[in-house]
Amino acid sequence: MLYHRKLEEQGKGKARADLTECSSRTIRQWADDYAMSRKGLKDFKFKKVVYGWDFEEIKEGEGSRTIPVKISANISSGIRRIIMYTSYGGDINVEVENRKYKVHVRSSGRIAEKYYHPCSRLWLALLCIYPILWLWRHYFWNGGGEWVVAGTAWPMKKWVKVEGSFEGETIDGCILRLQEAGIPFSSDTEFKLGHDGVYYLKGFSEAQWLKIWTRTIAHAVETRVKSQRHLCYRGPEEASLKLLGEKGNY
Repeated sequence: MLYHRKLEEQGKGKARADLTECSSRTIRQWADDYAMSRKGLKDFKFKKVVYGWDFEEIKEGEGSRTIPVKISANISSGIRRIIMYTSYGGDINVEVENRKYKVHVRSSGRIAEKYYHPCSRLWLALLCIYPILWLWRHYFWNGGGEWVVAGTAWPMKKWVKVEGSFEGETIDGCILRLQEAGIPFSSDTEFKLGHDGVYYLKGFSEAQWLKIWTRTIAHAVETRVKSQRHLCYRGPEEASLKLLGEKGNY
């Protein structure tokens, strides 16, 4: 899903974006506007985001080895709970980090290259040149500007209306209709009633993801894995460690 935002010039050549996720201009028009601009230190920012999951850790129950079941649908708190059900007894700190989610398209040329490069910035600051370039970028019409107007977003999950469903249809009736029509669907598919029919969950919920990765995470904890690389998926095995059940044996 693509989205774009309004960009407003707010005096002295500095471009900023408001929070309106709509615009009368297309992304192509914004890109053409950026390309034709004669500003020396211009920056077109494109942001990539995911949404639909709750990544923030719920602090309830912190410091205890018993975590309420109701917070297991939260990613960070669910991972903490998995770790607590292993033999690990140390401190636990769970963080979900987003990387490489911003794309910058910046001016070409030696001045822009030196201005945006971290090492060059240090030398420019020591030579007292960086403050001059900063003032030029922010306070002169031909200095710089930021186009924070576009991005892309991927839903981790979303509710989609079942094809052919209608207002007043029940979930059981919808499932029976799908079975009679020979439309395949997983036994783990989640359904819910909407104002105009039955909806199904497309993608994984937080609880489903935690259930799938429980054994892999628990095994990594038990074997004291220390790595910056991704964990190798070990396959589902609910008997080894149940997310909503009792402690497994390792």
